[in-house]
Amino acid sequence: TDITVDKTDGEPARSDHLRVSLARTFYTRHRGSFTLALEGSALWAPFPAVDQTFPGYLSLSWFSPAGRYYADLNLHYFPNDLADKAEVSATWGMALFNYYVWAQASGHFSFYEQPVQNIKWGWSVHPELTWYPVPRKLTLTAYGIFGEQVLSYNPSTLVLYTTDVMLTTNLGLTAYYQLGKHLKPYADVQYERYDDQGFQFSAVYYTFGLFYKF
Repeated sequence: TDITVDKTDGEPARSDHLRVSLARTFYTRHRGSFTLALEGSALWAPFPAVDQTFPGYLSLSWFSPAGRYYADLNLHYFPNDLADKAEVSATWGMALFNYYVWAQASGHFSFYEQPVQNIKWGWSVHPELTWYPVPRKLTLTAYGIFGEQVLSYNPSTLVLYTTDVMLTTNLGLTAYYQLGKHLKPYADVQYERYDDQGFQFSAVYYTFGLFYKF
């Protein structure tokens, strides 16, 4: 995966990210399931603090019978030259309104080797709400992050904040539409707010993409 940023001189800089994941699912007697996942990754970036680092990720998740409830517990380790970071997170989700709505929220607790942005212990809450107005066709997802995120890494979305800039707010909306059996276009708009040693700034991202299923 290529991640492009802009240097102060306007020349593009490139990051490369390699991920290897192993997962095993165990099914219960009543058709529920547990999934144990282990992931290792390597990051090459134009930021010296995180160049040639190797994050690790361990996750245990559970789906209830019929997929009505979901829970997970995750452990993430992100080594870097600024401050090695360990993060513990837990998620709870459930289906509502006859499975037309899925609601979930996760709490994240971070521990830093040394203070970053004056933070030694960090926290954040990640709510998410998904609506299926046209089942198997149209999906709308609203999501957010509230709290303090520094040196963040999300294996599921490849979101990286590889400097000591603090993420304080993230809000987003994603729409998916199924076209036939193979095509699924999507659009995403995302707002983020940052704090860098008391200097606050924000950014808006627009993403358009297409999934193809073989």
